[in-house]
Amino acid sequence: MLDVNLHDAQHRSFEYSPHETLTVRALMGDLIVGYEFAELTYMDAELRVSEVGSVRALRLLHDRTEILYTEVDAEADGRFVHRVLLWPRGEYEVAFTAVKVHREPASPGDRR
Repeated sequence: MLDVNLHDAQHRSFEYSPHETLTVRALMGDLIVGYEFAELTYMDAELRVSEVGSVRALRLLHDRTEILYTEVDAEADGRFVHRVLLWPRGEYEVAFTAVKVHREPASPGDRR
C-alpha cells in the first residue's frame, strides 16, 4: 500500500486538520540508495498519539528524532492505520481512508 521506506526518515513538516487530512513531509533514504523527500497526505485522518500525550511532546521536528519503524494495517471499521515508532521515544498512528504520496529528489546535505 505505502511504497515508501520511512526507516531512519526525519520529519520535516507535520500538518494536521482533525478528521480531514494529515500531511507528513519526511526526508528518507541513505547514502547507498540515495535520498528523497516523501510527502504523505492521509485523507479522513484521525491522529492518535502514544503515552507522551501530545504531538509537541513527540518532538517530531527535533534534530535527533527519526522514524524507527512503521507498519500499515486494516481496522475493523474498514479504515487503514499507519503506525509509526520514533527514536529516541514515542509513537503515533494515523487512521485514514486513503493516502496520496508525492516524492522529490533530495541530497545527503538535506539530513540534519
